[in-house]
Amino acid sequence: MKTNLTAIDSVINLRDTATTITRERYQRISSIYDRDGYILLLEHVRIDHPIIGPLMDLLSPVVAHLNGASINRRTVDNVRAAGLKIDHVLDLDGMGMFKLIMARPGA
Repeated sequence: MKTNLTAIDSVINLRDTATTITRERYQRISSIYDRDGYILLLEHVRIDHPIIGPLMDLLSPVVAHLNGASINRRTVDNVRAAGLKIDHVLDLDGMGMFKLIMARPGA
């Protein structure tokens, strides 16, 4: 049986590394999705706190040099900037560092 795949229904992205996904990559992901599909992202992001957030910004280049991880990613902002529609963001810890983001392709 031959099947033509033209769009993806859903994707779950469980980040096992802390590399940054750029807006362009989110836009590319969005372009191949079925309009009824969902994108689920389990991410760690920059903590929105007046002391911890800037500290993460300061330490991010050092951490990235040591192990390649970007600890100050603004993933929710990048997902929005890519044109994806965010339906829900669930904070998985008390500080807001770990998030489950449910998005879908924009209009």
